[in-house]
Amino acid sequence: MFNVNDIVVYGLNGVCTLVDIKQLCFGSMGGGSDQYFYLHPIGSKDDHVIYVPVNKVNSDASVMRMLGSQSELESVINNIENIAPLTINNEKNRREEYKNALLTLDPEKCIALIKSVKNRRKGTVRQRKNISEADLEFEKLATKFICLE
Repeated sequence: MFNVNDIVVYGLNGVCTLVDIKQLCFGSMGGGSDQYFYLHPIGSKDDHVIYVPVNKVNSDASVMRMLGSQSELESVINNIENIAPLTINNEKNRREEYKNALLTLDPEKCIALIKSVKNRRKGTVRQRKNISEADLEFEKLATKFICLE
């Protein structure tokens, strides 16, 4: 479970501080209240707070995990050369594959995504084409995620 002052990774919001855990009423069924995590994204210049229902964490809708330890992150860094690009079996599903890689919150999958976009970039240069804006956006998100962690 998570505790106040934990440093967590929350979805595409990236690294956050768990500021508080409180009961809130956001119009839930029956007028009751639910327990929420209050998260503050690290690097946010304002008092931005993300409210995450405790009972939704680590469901398909909301993925949150503890920040990787120094040794875990060093292991990923030392293994970068061995991380293969994502395998895209169907080009029509490429964006979905990229999205799924990001949503896992797995640093190795994000590195694989970055390598995939890099390979696409090389291919488009050889063909004298431009890489899609979507590819660049996914690469940007994955890079941000890796750099924040």
